Amino acid sequence: MGELDFPARRARALEWMHLAEKQLRSYEWEPTDLEAAIAEQLMRAVPCPTRTPPPYVGEELWARLLRLSGWAPVLRLAMMAGGWQLQVDDDDQVVEIGSPEPGVKATLERLLAAVYLLADIVEEWNRDHNDQRGRVPNERAAAGVMTQQVPGLVEHLAAAERFFIGPGSVREMFAVIATGLVD
Repeated sequence: MGELDFPARRARALEWMHLAEKQLRSYEWEPTDLEAAIAEQLMRAVPCPTRTPPPYVGEELWARLLRLSGWAPVLRLAMMAGGWQLQVDDDDQVVEIGSPEPGVKATLERLLAAVYLLADIVEEWNRDHNDQRGRVPNERAAAGVMTQQVPGLVEHLAAAERFFIGPGSVREMFAVIATGLVD
């Protein structure tokens, strides 16, 4: 269920985000018109749900999962729009992008590939939660089963909310890529 992958995938996505930010600030990476257009559409597709910064610990698990699970399909569409493909193995599992190596240039394709791996886990959690809702009497029971099946789910979900939505989030990174406005 992705519980073992989450911290490593989040760390990898953050590495790519930090590289992108560094290279945008130093003008080593100047996004192409296509990258900027895709980043702009990403911002429109995944609006910020509230003025309250994450994590949204007071909300039901299903609402939190649903809010974030939309990122995976949007990122897949963004990859297709760019003419890029996520690498998959023989079992149709997405191959993880490695850490940025010294001298590597940031691109939207690489950033999306790293971010997708995190979104994929959240999408899987949402799918598993929906499966549980069909097997147990109520939402509280489904949430209980999920927190047992995915150790650290509540903490991982809070980290995912901050990564995708909050201040300093990947959503804000897409705004910088779209507009070219680096503060």
